[in-house]
Amino acid sequence: MRIKIDDNNYEIYKKVFGIFSKNMFGELQTKFSPETNPINVLNDWEHKSIKLAKKGLQTGLNDCLSSYKNYPKEIIEKIEKDLIENNLPTLNQLTAIN
Repeated sequence: MRIKIDDNNYEIYKKVFGIFSKNMFGELQTKFSPETNPINVLNDWEHKSIKLAKKGLQTGLNDCLSSYKNYPKEIIEKIEKDLIENNLPTLNQLTAIN
């Protein structure tokens, strides 16, 4: 089962995706233009089409969840810690959905 994005869960999953992006790309985000930051791209899409933003978020988040076990252990631990601190679904909960 893959995560489905709708009006009721969009903001929650956007925060989850932001945590993945921050921890996956970390320092790299400062080396690229702000327009390439995944959350900034998503924000731009929201202004153009919320349907496009939902589809993009769904694709991006499902990609993150399908490959996160390949990340270094310290990155996985940071993601999990950030999810818990922000009262968001844990990796176990997210992968049970996915």
